[in-house]
Amino acid sequence: MSLYDFSRRMVLEFIARCRQHVFVRKMNRREWFFPRIIYIETTNVCNSQCIMCPRKKMTREKGVMPWAIFKKIIDDCRSFPYKRLRLFFHLMGEPIFDPLLFQRIDYAARNLPEAKICFNTNASLLTPKISKMILESPLSEIIFSVDSTQSTTYEQIRQGLSYKTTVDNLNNFFELKKRQPRRLKAIMQMVVSSRNRREIKQYKTLWKEKADQVSIKPMNAFLDAGLSERTSILTKRQVGFCLQPFYYLVVYWNGDIGLCHWDYDNIASIGNIQDESLYTNYNNQKAMARRMAMCRMDCGNCVPCNRCSQIYGYDRTVAWLFIK
Repeated sequence: MSLYDFSRRMVLEFIARCRQHVFVRKMNRREWFFPRIIYIETTNVCNSQCIMCPRKKMTREKGVMPWAIFKKIIDDCRSFPYKRLRLFFHLMGEPIFDPLLFQRIDYAARNLPEAKICFNTNASLLTPKISKMILESPLSEIIFSVDSTQSTTYEQIRQGLSYKTTVDNLNNFFELKKRQPRRLKAIMQMVVSSRNRREIKQYKTLWKEKADQVSIKPMNAFLDAGLSERTSILTKRQVGFCLQPFYYLVVYWNGDIGLCHWDYDNIASIGNIQDESLYTNYNNQKAMARRMAMCRMDCGNCVPCNRCSQIYGYDRTVAWLFIK
């Protein structure tokens, strides 16, 4: 292990202990929790088999979120004391497959005016019509996941997609964006692994003048994909403290609720929005038990936390490098 890797691990473990101290105090005060970041899986249908995505192991039924479920999510969020929510309209699918996507964006923007509404797309379906609808919508931010500057590498990573089609779509989008007075933040994101690391410089050069930001992100294990750049083998003891049970909320397309956006099969389900409100589900016994285990730094019996490289390893979803 290099000195850099050793130092980084020591820093991450120190941060974990600091977080543990803060949230133990919150749990001891029996405080109620409200999410800051909400993933709304409008659909889990996708047109790609990306090598870093655990979706191929997903056993859940595929579908599109019914409008009634979506409406209840947004309506429940209106009662939250924290108004500057960050809403992601994606999880285990390609959002543009959702036929109600733009109605959902409009409804959320009208009813949660302080929230930031975002989604991540592979851009393969970004037709001129869709691009125009995105730019005319009240969407706050869009992330384009394109992991290479070479067609061969790209099509090895984003299996089932065409590099030429994706790049043509994006070039058209950015041309249209130049003519739009509204400020939509567009981010180009590259997930880096040994396959494409040599392309980072070229990637920045290709997109930095077109996108508002370029994000270079190390490849994580994403629970079960097994391609982490930072954790080859899980640690025997828990070394990380995950903030997701305290700040994140996930609503799957059928209304099921979870606490982790890496939990592709909703193994750690805490309820369903059709049975109870988001607030009640987020503070129920199952959710609190998960938080208590995290505060004890003892998630060995919590599935799927006990196989997660964020806490039994050194992956971090927040380790993004933004360059402009």
